[in-house]
Amino acid sequence: TDIDLSQEMVAEHIGLSVSYFCRFFKSKMGISYSNYIIKKRIEFAEQLYRTTDMKVYEIARKVGYSNEKYFARLYKEQTGHSMKNFIKKEKKE
Repeated sequence: TDIDLSQEMVAEHIGLSVSYFCRFFKSKMGISYSNYIIKKRIEFAEQLYRTTDMKVYEIARKVGYSNEKYFARLYKEQTGHSMKNFIKKEKKE
């Protein structure tokens, strides 16, 4: 994506210090800001796979990751399975 979602940029945009923003976000959401962004990007990636014919590397870029391997590693860490397994499961359904 072209939007900078770093905690520094968001905190600055809303006029808070980074440390206060991070504590406030976690207290309200129950998850750190960075993990929330990763989770949302993965959800968006899965939605793109289901609704487009984009390749995995294109999806990685679209959701904010220029490095497909890094995206694949994050995806596996967050979901417990690889993007390839997600794709196989989706094709069966």
